[in-house]
Amino acid sequence: MHSIATAFIRPMDELEQLRRENEALKLAHQAQQEINQYKQFFLARIAHELRSPLSSVISLQELILQGFCESPVEEKEFLEDAQTAAHRLLEMIDDLVTIAKIDYGKESLVFAPIELTSLWEELHSQIRLPVANKNLRLQIQSQEEEIWINGDRQKLLWVLRNLIDTYLQHTKAKTGEIVLESQASLSSHRVILALHFPWAGEIWSQASTMDIGSEFLRSATNGNIRPINFSASTRWQLCSTLLGKMAGTVTFKSLNPDRSTVELTLAKVMGEP
Repeated sequence: MHSIATAFIRPMDELEQLRRENEALKLAHQAQQEINQYKQFFLARIAHELRSPLSSVISLQELILQGFCESPVEEKEFLEDAQTAAHRLLEMIDDLVTIAKIDYGKESLVFAPIELTSLWEELHSQIRLPVANKNLRLQIQSQEEEIWINGDRQKLLWVLRNLIDTYLQHTKAKTGEIVLESQASLSSHRVILALHFPWAGEIWSQASTMDIGSEFLRSATNGNIRPINFSASTRWQLCSTLLGKMAGTVTFKSLNPDRSTVELTLAKVMGEP
C-alpha cells in the first residue's frame, strides 16, 4: 500500500514541477517580447535624436554652398554652428556605442569602492563652468562621515554628468542652485546620491514616466515630436540602463513646484573598503 501511495505522489510532484517550468517559460517569453518591443521603439527614438544634429549640419552646408552667406564672417558662423552640431552628433553616437557594448557584454564595468566626497569634487570640477554659464550655482552638501559605494567610477561620473547636462539643456531656471548630496541608509545598506535641481519637474517627470511606445506612436502620428521629451527621456533611459549594470536605480521626486530631485541608489560598501 505504501509503495502504491509513493508511486502516486511522485507523478504528482513531477506534474507540479512541469507546471512551474511551463509558467516560467511563459513569463520568460513575455519578458522577451516586451524587451523586443522596447528596442524597436527605442531605436525609433534614437533615429529621431540623431537626425536633428545631422539635419543641421546638412542645412548649414547647403546655405554655404549655395552662396547665401552675406560675408566671410557669416560663413564662418555657419561653419562653427555646423561643427558644433557635428560634435553633438558624435557625442550621441559615442554614448550609444558605450551603452550597447556594456549591454551586450562587449565592454565590462570596473567595480571598485568609490568615496563619495572625492566623487562629488571630481564631478564639480567637470560641470562647474556649464552650470555657471546658466547663471546657476553648484554646491556639494557636506557629509559627516566617509561614505563608500561600489561601482564603476568613470561610468558613474558619465551618468551624473549626463543627468546634469540634460537639465542644463532644458531648464527654464534663470537663477538657483544645484545641490549634490549623499544619503546613507543604515537599514538597507544602500546609498542615495541626490541631485537637487531648481525648477526641473517638467523635465524629469516627462523623462522618467513616458510610455515609450504609445508616446512615440502618438507624437509621430500627429507630426508633433517634442524634442524635450525625446532628448530627456533618451538620456534618462541610457543612464538607467547603465546604473542597472551596477545594480543601481534612478528615480525622480518632485519636492515642490520650484524644486525637484533625481536620486541614484547604489550599494554601500560595508566596513573598511
